[in-house]
Amino acid sequence: MKYLIFFILLFLVFLVYIYNLILLKENRLKNAFSCLDIILKKRFDLIPNLVSIVKKYAEYESDILKEVVLIRNDKCSVSEVKKEIELNRKLDDELEKINLLIENYPNLKSSKNFIKLQESLAEIEDEVSAARRMYNAHCTVYNTFIQMFPINIFAFIFGFKCYMLFEIPENERTSKKWI
Repeated sequence: MKYLIFFILLFLVFLVYIYNLILLKENRLKNAFSCLDIILKKRFDLIPNLVSIVKKYAEYESDILKEVVLIRNDKCSVSEVKKEIELNRKLDDELEKINLLIENYPNLKSSKNFIKLQESLAEIEDEVSAARRMYNAHCTVYNTFIQMFPINIFAFIFGFKCYMLFEIPENERTSKKWI
């Protein structure tokens, strides 16, 4: 009887320990995503300035600019990690279109306001890249941890789910822009 009680208590301690480890890793992951989200907000806050400067030089290219503004506005209503990742992929595509558009306007490239804005955007893109790597690292550690046996059993019982990584979409992996 003593041994049974001892093993039950030992199992409960193990269960609490595993649960707390999962929570610790999930909270680190959420913190990494929060840091990424803050940097992405800085990026989104720069967009109106970029759009207004580019608009002056490219009035007829308003479709691209409108799409960027719509994506930025959608950002405010996103609360799910998966949707946030998809939204940022769309924004990456639209910012690339703006960069292509800029190539057609030599005067725009020499504008002091634009140069300063472009430098700020490049700096933020570096921060976004670093924050994505940090998020993906924490995400990988967390996902791996909750998928390992016997922890996966407890993760399933407690309702812990895997998180989505920030990844390059499959169709962009083979394109020349990533090579």
